[in-house]
Amino acid sequence: MKIPTDEFVIQSRDHLAALEHILLSLEGPGLGPDSRGRVDRCLRIVHSIKGDAGFLGFTAIRTLADAMETVLETMRDPGGPPPTPAVVERLLLARDRLAALVDDLESGREADLGGLLDELAQAARPGPGVGGSWDLDLREVDRLRLGRLAGFFAAFEGLGRVSSPEVVIDAEDLSGGLPSGPVRFRAGLASGATREEIRRALGLPDVAGTEGTGAVVPLAVDLADWSRSSGRTLATLLADLDRSGRVEEALLDFGQDDLGRGLPPGPVVWRGRIRTAMSEGELARRLALPAGAEPPEVVGRPPV
Repeated sequence: MKIPTDEFVIQSRDHLAALEHILLSLEGPGLGPDSRGRVDRCLRIVHSIKGDAGFLGFTAIRTLADAMETVLETMRDPGGPPPTPAVVERLLLARDRLAALVDDLESGREADLGGLLDELAQAARPGPGVGGSWDLDLREVDRLRLGRLAGFFAAFEGLGRVSSPEVVIDAEDLSGGLPSGPVRFRAGLASGATREEIRRALGLPDVAGTEGTGAVVPLAVDLADWSRSSGRTLATLLADLDRSGRVEEALLDFGQDDLGRGLPPGPVVWRGRIRTAMSEGELARRLALPAGAEPPEVVGRPPV
């Protein structure tokens, strides 16, 4: 049995190297029409490992390969969701575990695969309720993505199977341009990704699409201290602030000065509120807010 076992290890390592390369090519939205062909190649590789492991009595390898095969078959199904980053990540983790089992065949006989098998089973049964229904304000999405709405729709479609998409606007005469009221995008999304993973992939804050919800956190920060303590530029910090929730009643507070001669020499304080799903502590960590006392009081004129 030594020779076929050695051959199994060598062949499996080659298969797993090829599998990793193909799975990495499946990460991210916008995969193109050949993505299902790449899934077919993954299936053939995993099926070969599964068959050889079963013949040689390596039960743990066969069991894990079988679970991966089920996920890949779901991805190949024309009615199933396309590959998503979350599902591909689970398959890559399973591929790494297979490689470890192949490298240590004897210890692998007692391997505990319970948690990984559960994750693969979840990925194989995305169902219409995992991605859930989405109701997004397209004006807000347009602002967050700097006008790249076409990229948003392509990314949304690449995250799963879209159902019943619609754009809802107020009844107005569109010949004069876009309506002044909200423009909402509503759709169902069947995906192996969680809602948090979908939000991150789409570049949306935690509260995007939930008009008027979330805790309101008041902020007042000296911009110079903020930039110095975080080691980041103000442009980056303010962009992170904008992505963390809905900014309300923002203003800059600084002393009386002739701005024609440049920025004032005293403190420049950003004051406002942010509506967010994060706690104050989480928001402070994300924004790298300076610790310590409140920013100094600005004297000389009312806030502007």
